[in-house]
Amino acid sequence: MMPFLRGLLWQGPKLGFGVLTQAAERSSPSKQAVTVLTLRSSKRETRLLPSFLLPLRGLVKLATERAPERVNSGYTQALFAFANRLESTIAKRR
Repeated sequence: MMPFLRGLLWQGPKLGFGVLTQAAERSSPSKQAVTVLTLRSSKRETRLLPSFLLPLRGLVKLATERAPERVNSGYTQALFAFANRLESTIAKRR
């Protein structure tokens, strides 16, 4: 699996969206947590194990492949554009 480079994550309803601040490989056996900037939590930075990272693009791609009748290409393009804009904005501020 390719490393995620400062990618947008969806960490479920509790943490919501987050941005990975360093390269990490989800399938890595490493038990070393990586820093994620959370967009919802009052605690702006949290640390998560790579195996718990949920990259938004990967989730959208999986949903599109598994249920193409529910997720059309317009939705996919809009979500990817959203991820690109958000990542770009955050990168400029760091």
